[in-house]
Amino acid sequence: NGAGKTTLLRCLGNLNQGWLGKVSLGTDGPAKSDPLYIWARHALYCFQNPDDQIFFTTVRAELAETARRIRDSEYPIEDAVQRIASGLGLLSLLDAAPLDLPRAFRRLVTLGSALVAAPGLLLLDEPTGGLDGQLTRRLVGLLRKYLNGGGTIVMVSHDYDFVGEVADDVLVLENGEIKDFGSRECGFNAWPGACRPRVIAIAKSLGLPDEVWREDELFEQISLKQPS
Repeated sequence: NGAGKTTLLRCLGNLNQGWLGKVSLGTDGPAKSDPLYIWARHALYCFQNPDDQIFFTTVRAELAETARRIRDSEYPIEDAVQRIASGLGLLSLLDAAPLDLPRAFRRLVTLGSALVAAPGLLLLDEPTGGLDGQLTRRLVGLLRKYLNGGGTIVMVSHDYDFVGEVADDVLVLENGEIKDFGSRECGFNAWPGACRPRVIAIAKSLGLPDEVWREDELFEQISLKQPS
């Protein structure tokens, strides 16, 4: 807490305009001086508090609006709304007022609006806050699809089990500095030791190969260890 995680994420989304320093997104990305609606076409920030983002009277409108603002007119917004709403379990709530929903579902609405828009980079601040295990698994499935489709996510989280299910690289911040670093390419032994997910602890205790970071990888390796 207080390590500067949210501040870093806001800088990546160019939300702290007027600050000194430089932020860039590739050679063809927006300039730091560009207005935020231009920046959001490339890097979209999703706030920790869902109530900071919800403005519309229906879940359907909320899911669609960000994409309307940052995507071109040919983008199939309604198809994306249906797909993301289905993945998050929001189909039956599309005509409901989002501010009347429980906080966990308000959280899913704001995350869903980012996934419907699907820019090249998503910036997620504590995306699992208030979500139970079932809702978190739904979110993991959609985030993986987004990543497999070529998207990039930078997220802040204290939920190390969730991080292990989604992340390829992990940075541990403390007092505004990078304290530790781990990468999936280097296996679970490279995961920062202070925050290993339970999956990695189980894999280590069973002597499984060190590429295990996620539940499906754990179950696959356990099945391969079973005698035929």
